[in-house]
Amino acid sequence: MKLTEITEHLSTIVNGKPPIEAILAAKENWSEFLPVIVELMNKFHQETLTKQENTLLFMGILLLVEMQQHDAFENFIVLCDGDDEYAEPLGELLGDSVTEGLSSYFYILANGRHESLAKLLSSKVAGEYIRKAALEAIFSQYESEQISKETLSAIVDCLLVLYKEQNDFYLLGSLACLLMNYQWQEYQPQILALFDDDYLESLYLSRKNIEKWQTTAKSKRLLESGLVKKELDVMAGISNWICYSPTDNKISTDKKSYITAKTLTPERIAEDKKAPGRNEPCHCGSGKKYKKCCM
Repeated sequence: MKLTEITEHLSTIVNGKPPIEAILAAKENWSEFLPVIVELMNKFHQETLTKQENTLLFMGILLLVEMQQHDAFENFIVLCDGDDEYAEPLGELLGDSVTEGLSSYFYILANGRHESLAKLLSSKVAGEYIRKAALEAIFSQYESEQISKETLSAIVDCLLVLYKEQNDFYLLGSLACLLMNYQWQEYQPQILALFDDDYLESLYLSRKNIEKWQTTAKSKRLLESGLVKKELDVMAGISNWICYSPTDNKISTDKKSYITAKTLTPERIAEDKKAPGRNEPCHCGSGKKYKKCCM
């Protein structure tokens, strides 16, 4: 398959037909395919991409991660330094991967480098979910002994101050959960003080949890639990995409199904008499805020 055919197939989603041959061909012709994706990443914040270019870029990002193209890490960081709201270009590009896979992408592509992740965590423009993914990636680096506790502690100290100044309750809550899951009990007094001052936002935190230094979340350490992965298999991943499902794409009515978050129509949401507030957890069970999910 020629490069033009590869990019054409990966730029178009055909319901029920995952682009298996194009993915295999892209990997076989990686030295030719890679520059196309890097060019799109560099182009992303400079001009508006077409729908086909967006689709190609996202598929290319997945392949960058699978191929462990570590020298594309800095390009990827620059790409992700933006607003992750669904209505924004970056949110549209990354879609559900912002909460489902981005931390793994960061971890794999970084290959132990933490400096750019730390800068992204302090970004004034990067979205909350992007920065949370960077947080999870950098804690995973600590878990795999790629960075020291001393290095990560210095980053955590800066973020606790910064996020409090920014009134970023969501990221403070996320950081608190990570500190508890990794049993960094020396931060317990600070986290208790933040909780008492109403600076923490999390489904998994209460004062009792903080006193016990244990969240209500089932998962603990990120790599150990599989929440952050050390490698990516694109073929296995896209087989679960609803657009490539062999079924007739029936909308799920199970509110516990994450697919519901992407298939609910505005009319259906309007019918829900118990719709949550903008910053409350979405009723579909995705774990996202309502304003960034089914609203």
